[in-house]
Amino acid sequence: MKKCIAIALVLVVAVSATFALDFDMSAGVGAVFDYSSISSDFGDDTSTAFGVKGFFDVTYAQVSVAYLITEEGMDNVLDLSLLFKYPFDMSSFKLFPMVGVGYLMNPSNSGANAISVKAGVGADIDFMENLYIRPTAIVGYQVSSDALDAIDSLSIIDVEIGVAIGFKF
Repeated sequence: MKKCIAIALVLVVAVSATFALDFDMSAGVGAVFDYSSISSDFGDDTSTAFGVKGFFDVTYAQVSVAYLITEEGMDNVLDLSLLFKYPFDMSSFKLFPMVGVGYLMNPSNSGANAISVKAGVGADIDFMENLYIRPTAIVGYQVSSDALDAIDSLSIIDVEIGVAIGFKF
């Protein structure tokens, strides 16, 4: 119990310190397309999904949640991601590489949950004082799931293309 209280206290202090620093913060929502390539000794397969994605962004980090509906009408999934980024100011827009982790959650089949390593690129293109468009391209490689543990030769790579509208606070 004492450890939980100490951890909660450290998190509260860290979050409050973040707001005291001069970070740009924003949030947004948009559309996302996901293409998955699945390969194993049993053969190769692909899967596509479309969905909606919301994000919260601080200068060097982005937390996002995407709800994806598979094209084949199979299970719908929730994709939670934490990506670290480094923005480069290109005068009329910001360009940033991203790297981080994701957790793919399947509500109807907990055995299909997976952890992935992600990397990609994005841009913030201003079109009003506080509004911007954010195109992104992210590649993810699944490193842990029940399916990966059961089949040694299984390899799953996701490619996510998205566009969102963001609002700066």
